[in-house]
Amino acid sequence: MQIDMQARPFEITPAMEARVARHLRAIESRFGERIGQVLVRMDDINGERGGVDKRCRIVIEAIPRQTVVAEALSADMYASISQAARRAETALSRTLQRRRTRSPRRLLMNPDQVDAEDARSASL
Repeated sequence: MQIDMQARPFEITPAMEARVARHLRAIESRFGERIGQVLVRMDDINGERGGVDKRCRIVIEAIPRQTVVAEALSADMYASISQAARRAETALSRTLQRRRTRSPRRLLMNPDQVDAEDARSASL
């Protein structure tokens, strides 16, 4: 798992980096090799004005060809990191579960065939 962390308009502190790493290790322990690259972006939207303006966005490139984006906004950057990580883990779980439950036949059909099959099953 490759991790790219960036922050604006501030520097990432060792404590922030540790918080992100702890959450991403937990996600990696659950999903392992199905995770490719992870992008973490932390922003202070209002700058010095304060308020609920600390945003953390986590983008996970899952294998094969799935992207999960989770974002959280809070008055505290550490809370934003934790909340975004929980949302990313939930979204990744749903995405990978959805991929496992699709029938192999549906994956081979073109979109017009899928729509026709859905219409047939709905009319039954």
